[in-house]
Amino acid sequence: MKKFLSFAITLVIVVTSVFVVPSDAFAGGLSVSCGTKIYADCTTKMKIKSSGKKISAEKCSFSVSDKKILSVSKSGTVSAKKAGSATVTVKLKKNSKKKKSVKITVYKNYITTPSTDLPFAKGCKNNLVIYYKGKRAGGGTVSFSSDDKNIASVSSSGSLSAKKKGSCYITVKLKSNSKMYRKIKITVYDSKKFYINPNTAPLNGKFLNFSTYNSKNAVHYTIRSFLEYFENAKGGTLVFKKGTYPICNALYVPSNTTIQLSDGTILQKTDKTGCSNEPAGSMFILCNPTVSSKNGAIKGYNGTHDVKFVGSGKARIDMKSSPKKSIGVSLVIAHCKNVSVSGIQFSDLKFGHFAEIDASKNVSFRNCKFSNQIQDSYSASTEAINIDTPDKVTGGFHQEWSSYDKTPNSYITFSDCTFSNVQRAIGTHQYSQNKYHNNITISNCTFKNCYNGALGVMNWKNSTITNNLFDGVGKDTKGNITNKNYITHVRGIFVTGSSDIKISDNVFKNTYECMRFFPCENKGYDITYNRITDKEYQSYAKNNYYSGKNVDEPYVKIYNGTSNGGSSDFAGKYMLTRK
Repeated sequence: MKKFLSFAITLVIVVTSVFVVPSDAFAGGLSVSCGTKIYADCTTKMKIKSSGKKISAEKCSFSVSDKKILSVSKSGTVSAKKAGSATVTVKLKKNSKKKKSVKITVYKNYITTPSTDLPFAKGCKNNLVIYYKGKRAGGGTVSFSSDDKNIASVSSSGSLSAKKKGSCYITVKLKSNSKMYRKIKITVYDSKKFYINPNTAPLNGKFLNFSTYNSKNAVHYTIRSFLEYFENAKGGTLVFKKGTYPICNALYVPSNTTIQLSDGTILQKTDKTGCSNEPAGSMFILCNPTVSSKNGAIKGYNGTHDVKFVGSGKARIDMKSSPKKSIGVSLVIAHCKNVSVSGIQFSDLKFGHFAEIDASKNVSFRNCKFSNQIQDSYSASTEAINIDTPDKVTGGFHQEWSSYDKTPNSYITFSDCTFSNVQRAIGTHQYSQNKYHNNITISNCTFKNCYNGALGVMNWKNSTITNNLFDGVGKDTKGNITNKNYITHVRGIFVTGSSDIKISDNVFKNTYECMRFFPCENKGYDITYNRITDKEYQSYAKNNYYSGKNVDEPYVKIYNGTSNGGSSDFAGKYMLTRK
């Protein structure tokens, strides 16, 4: 008997040491407590217990029967998205058999805020306009609170003050029911550099309460709010993060402004305003916003100055959906000085110009691409880049804030740019009497498949065209002539009424007529003649062309006298250098 008891005791000890039982193996299930009736855009926190002891949400997994109504974070916070009912199931990660389901009903939130994320500039103030059931809700209906008054404070009536750089939340709560509330994230900037995305609200809440503000023109109003702030702040930088920005109306750019387009940014012209306001054909107009409504306010080069447009990667300005009734213009640069544009792709222009340059000094385009201008006419007035004078006689410029003082452009540079499938790449098609655009430089650019010619040099002087490639001028991408009835008017470089033009080291391929010189005439003004020496003409022959059947007229053709181009006006021609 003693031996049996000894064996039994030993067996119990062995079995006990091998089968270790978890402390909660035979305990009850989970218990979950949270708000089961909440409002859209509000949250509730789950409190979870296992065997009567509180446990962290990280030890559990969550699933939702309808993710359109509810979502649950890893920390157990339930976020209500829209009205309806859904079930949240909580499981213990180490024992999935231990679970608990909770049904949550979401009701409509009748509080409406201007935005859930508002950018503010330090020192700025604005009133938060709140609605409850469609009616304006003041301090008598809702309460306001800030979770960090050092960053932004808010009064009992909703007057918000941005104090220092950082982010905080403003809670707007219904006084008669504290469970109904909304939160607004306030981001305060303590600099003149701002970052936006396609969903960014207008700076300082400005324009949010306009009767015309809606989802289709929201981007326009947002960009406008920053540009108007820059005028007051004497400059600033606006960085566009990757995304598509539909812009329906013109944006006025003040002095000392930098526009940066990140890789993947698309500024897209649209004709949709979402209201009765007519869309505009222009995208950016370089003019201080407060001056734009003053007739004849700007003369000479005394307008907007020191403006930069900088793109990276595939940053693009898309003009495809510009209004049918308007002339589309991506950039209106007039009465300006010190303007640079670099690294931006311009595409899909219906009718008009990617850039209009009038009465401006020190303007440069570097490493830009211009492509796909709709071939709807063969008029010389459809340059991708138009260089003109503000002159009411010619009617080639339409900005009422200009004094129309006929100021020519000076020191305009295009380098390392590409023009493809456009009507005419760069040119002037009208002139003001005795007003010459001077010091225009075009170098290291590619002009490919320009339907109506590449360069129109009208009333230019002291200018340089060097190291450029002209390929398929007057022809499409397959090498076909775009308009056989018009091809005799298509030239790689067409010089009229100019003087002291240096043209060297350019290459012409698949181009019907490489270079022609001709007198020019313009409505309201006398004929203007080229003033170029015979030695200069001979030097132009040192430009190069590729031999072969694809080059039709590898000449520099010179005409003098009247403008009708008759045989009596023909002064001679020079063969370009065969390459």
